[in-house]
Amino acid sequence: MIGGIIISIVLAALFFNFISKVIIEKHKQVSKESFSTMVNTINSLCGMNVGQSMTKTLTFSDIVEEVYAFGGRKTVVDRITVGDYLCMNITNKVTCERTECPVEMIYISHEEKVLGLVNRLLGRFGYNEYQLRFLKTECGTSILKPGMKTSCICDWGDLVSLITCQDQGENKVLVTEDKTVILTDITPWIDATPEMLTLAKNVANNLSGSKILIVWEDTSVDPTFPSRSQMITSLENEGFQVTTFRHSTIIPTLDNYDQIWLLNPGWCEHPGRKNSYYCSGTLDWKESEIRSVGKAVEEGKGLFLITDSGVIKGKYQDIAVRVFNRILETIGYTFKQIPGCRCGCETPDVWSTQINDHELTKGIDDFRVKAVALLGCEYKYKVE
Repeated sequence: MIGGIIISIVLAALFFNFISKVIIEKHKQVSKESFSTMVNTINSLCGMNVGQSMTKTLTFSDIVEEVYAFGGRKTVVDRITVGDYLCMNITNKVTCERTECPVEMIYISHEEKVLGLVNRLLGRFGYNEYQLRFLKTECGTSILKPGMKTSCICDWGDLVSLITCQDQGENKVLVTEDKTVILTDITPWIDATPEMLTLAKNVANNLSGSKILIVWEDTSVDPTFPSRSQMITSLENEGFQVTTFRHSTIIPTLDNYDQIWLLNPGWCEHPGRKNSYYCSGTLDWKESEIRSVGKAVEEGKGLFLITDSGVIKGKYQDIAVRVFNRILETIGYTFKQIPGCRCGCETPDVWSTQINDHELTKGIDDFRVKAVALLGCEYKYKVE
């Protein structure tokens, strides 16, 4: 009889364990579906215009300990998390997915309850519903409770947009402020278009001084290439002294120059390009070099920055824009280049642009682009 009781207990335990596993698996599935919905909604908003929003009610099980945005290290400030990944922790197993644009989201956490053995065996877990508002901002996507305000700080300062293109909203192609000029597509330079020749002259004439240093690394943008050397010759004919320098060694002192032109700085740092024919022999940028550029701008030297989308995705995409963004940060800008591409990317199409009257666009009636880099802003933790 005792043996029968023991067998009954064992069978009951096995039955409860089986039921518990089935229930837990269902709770995991529901939570994973909600997590997937969040990721898909974020990625869809990334390509939409600023201000687009939608509200969704999502369900997560008690077994989900937390859901949060992650940006290299887990940081929760005022119940807000920020990063390029969305993560979910189920019973200490963390799953993260990279999003197509930066995310700011409310920190979702479940306070752990002490469950009795019977409740655990029976899988007596509950569900929690969260009503969340998904909002496209200039910084990326915000996921907050209805009524909450985003911490997106987007200070473009006195930056003036001179050339723009329309693709999922207005995109900056040529911008300027004081003695800094930024071009977000290097294709016109590579193709040495007549419009690029005119722009190069305008930039040289609008930035102070006559001594120009052009720094490049990728051979496809080599300013001494025959089709591009005409730009250099044209500048020299107008009295400018032009020095070209490939970043195969550390950049020289900038004290001897009035203008610094940087062609896709940091382009060759990406692992996929580093050992290619185009980037062979180049050096990664040192922090001291970036600071020297910032110091030159602070001293009043002119800066012409040309970047490109690069169409980089995946875990190395931040490396592709590291140098450009550090330069922006060093000279005091809060916006940055966000991995992404606009206006003709990955297509044979050449996109037309809208041009505003300015000394820098004088004589330019048409400026075509093919791979415009995406400039955006950053989420900053609010201090109340």
